[in-house]
Amino acid sequence: MPDGASEYGMDCGATDLLAEHGAQPSTKNGNRDRDADHCEEWYDGEGEGEDNEDMEEEFREADDEEDVIGSGPQPSEPASPAAGANTVPHGGPGKVRSTIAKWLYTDYKDMCERLKNEMRRNISGKPNCYDGGQFIINPPAPIFEASRRYQLSPQIFQRPRYFVWLPHLFHCIPCPPCKLASRTRKDGGAVMLCLLSWPRMPRRVTDIEANIFIIGQRYYCGDERCRRTYQSWSKAILDAIPQSLAAHFTYSLTFRSGLTDRLVALLRSCFQRGMGPSPFAEMIRTFHIRRYELLHIQYLEMVKTRAQFATTGILALHRPFGTWADVDGYAGFVPSQSYFRAFYDALIEKHAPEIDQHMAMLPADILSIDHSFKVD
Repeated sequence: MPDGASEYGMDCGATDLLAEHGAQPSTKNGNRDRDADHCEEWYDGEGEGEDNEDMEEEFREADDEEDVIGSGPQPSEPASPAAGANTVPHGGPGKVRSTIAKWLYTDYKDMCERLKNEMRRNISGKPNCYDGGQFIINPPAPIFEASRRYQLSPQIFQRPRYFVWLPHLFHCIPCPPCKLASRTRKDGGAVMLCLLSWPRMPRRVTDIEANIFIIGQRYYCGDERCRRTYQSWSKAILDAIPQSLAAHFTYSLTFRSGLTDRLVALLRSCFQRGMGPSPFAEMIRTFHIRRYELLHIQYLEMVKTRAQFATTGILALHRPFGTWADVDGYAGFVPSQSYFRAFYDALIEKHAPEIDQHMAMLPADILSIDHSFKVD
């Protein structure tokens, strides 16, 4: 390792600053602690020993089509997680899935309310991010929010990044089963999906240095012969809307998790050039932990400038920033090497027909025929 560099790419001065304030840099295996209370029914495979059954379930065909609804639309608010429930049963005795963190659920619920108010208030009927030409809602830089507060809080450094996916604001969405069955309304028009509610939780996807949370909508078919419901990120919905719109959904989802397309591109490039799943997982974990450490340093620097007010009693003592894997704090997460390996295998299998077709179209400049025969 070069002089002046730490294990995670931070210079020694940054690591020394963490130590100066009594904080320890994140360890390489920091996210191997279980993410209890991290997200409801999210994939949380972080160890190296996921069984084949668990991986097969994660990479089975993702189907966000939900059960047939009852007599009508359900409440538009996301459902609150059960009080005190940190995990949900999964896969038999002794197996659990981590549940959504309370701070993230609260932030998600506030964001849904904010989007609803913006769509009601704006003339366009769209949220502010759409009017600004963006699908992403980035949290404000901590320095700006900290300047408006007397008391610093780690929470302003840990706000999530949201991708808002509301395709119905751009195009009416036909019901996939009704379209396939050639069903029509009484007036002869195509059967369109209607708004049902906000999903009970966002979808978490992993990017190169942080996680992104997708906010969507649930839709339902009002035709009595169908009554199916869908999430806005469902493959059936992405296939039903114009591809020029679907192209803006740049995420590859598995059953409970997912990766951004640019992380998938990096995954393919690394695997094709000899980097295996284990070093790749460690590299992505390093990027994630580096971002956490930079935010941690910013917090400590701001605390340092306000330390005199805390010692005089004007301000309360500042809260610790918490660890990278703290489910009540930063809640860092990176999939395991098993996940990345299975993701790549599934990706290659999905594109196998195109690969075979490309091979068949190559010119036969050199042909090799083996016609040796084994004779007993």
